[in-house]
Amino acid sequence: DQINRWVPYVTFYIIAVLLVVVALADSLYVIRLFTEGVLDLIWPFKLLRLLVASIVTIVFTTVLEWLLYPLDCFTPNQTTLSELFRGDGVECTPFGIPEVLVSTVTIILAVLYILFSVGTNFLAFELNPISRQPLCICTGRVEAAWTVFKVGAGLLPFLSTTLSPLGISIILLLGAACMLYYHVTVLPYYNNLSNLWRGGIYGTVLWLCIASIVRSRGGAPNDAVAAHRAAPSLV
Repeated sequence: DQINRWVPYVTFYIIAVLLVVVALADSLYVIRLFTEGVLDLIWPFKLLRLLVASIVTIVFTTVLEWLLYPLDCFTPNQTTLSELFRGDGVECTPFGIPEVLVSTVTIILAVLYILFSVGTNFLAFELNPISRQPLCICTGRVEAAWTVFKVGAGLLPFLSTTLSPLGISIILLLGAACMLYYHVTVLPYYNNLSNLWRGGIYGTVLWLCIASIVRSRGGAPNDAVAAHRAAPSLV
C-alpha cells in the first residue's frame, strides 16, 4: 500500500527531472552546433522545438509543480519527501538529512528550468524568421512576463504559512491585471486572431483571480493552496 501511495508523486517528479535535464542538455548541444557551424544535423533542433512547445508553452506550470515536489509541505493528503525517506507521520523537513540532497538538486533544476523557459519564450518571438513586422521588436517580453507570472503562481503556495488566502489571491489578481494590460498595449502576435484568443485567456485568468478573492474571504488555510492553482491551470 505504501509503495502504491508513493509511486504517483515520485513518478511525476522523475518525469519532470528527466524532461528538464533533456531540455537543458539539448539546448547546450544546439548551442555547440551553432558555434561549430554544423547546421545539417536536424534532430537536435526539432527536439528542442518540441520541448519548448510542450514543457514551456503548454505544460509549464504542471512540470514546475512536479519538479517542486520535494519542497512541498502544504498539499493535503500527499506523502512528503520526508515521509518517503523516514516513514509515515514524520515532520516535513525538505532541508533535513538526507532530504537536503534531493532538495538542493531540485532547486538548481527549477532555477535553470525557469531561466530556460523565460529565455526561449523571449527568443521565440525576437528570432522568429517569419516575422513581417520589424517594428514588433518587444513582443517576446509579453510571453516572458507570462512565464514569470506562472512561476509566481506556482511559488506562492510556499508562502501559504505566512500569507492569508486573501493575500495570495490579491497578488495573483494584480499580476493578472498587469498581464492583460501588457498584452493589450503591446499586442505581441502578428495576427489579430492570435491576439484575441490570447487576450481572452488573460481576461479569463483575471476573472478567476477575482473569483478566488471572493472564495478566499474567510477561507481555511488550505484554500490558499487551492486558490493559486485556478489561474495558471488554463495554460
